[in-house]
Amino acid sequence: MRRMTLRVGPLAVAVGLFVAGLCGAAPAPTPPEIAKLKPLCLETDVVKDGKPAAAIVVPGAGQYDDLAAGIAEAVKKATGAALPIVKDDSPRAALPLRGNLIALGNRSTNALIGRL
Repeated sequence: MRRMTLRVGPLAVAVGLFVAGLCGAAPAPTPPEIAKLKPLCLETDVVKDGKPAAAIVVPGAGQYDDLAAGIAEAVKKATGAALPIVKDDSPRAALPLRGNLIALGNRSTNALIGRL
């Protein structure tokens, strides 16, 4: 009986695994269809009648806390109103939204943005 040895390099194995993955891969999810766009809010109140009309939402990890403090300080200096700073897991940042929010971060860092 003759013995045969097949030598396969790492590239051939990687290509084989990739092709095998393509054959059994699930179809890509399709995004939902948007029938009607929401109206754009080109002007959003942050302060109204000298009182805060928005809150700043930061991720719980704290990486945007200094930035939020700087924004709140600038708004207070310009208007006299102190915007509240809340974490992304606070009731103020829960859906459905109940007011204007300034969300810092991205969908990977801020849970509010991820939920939107």
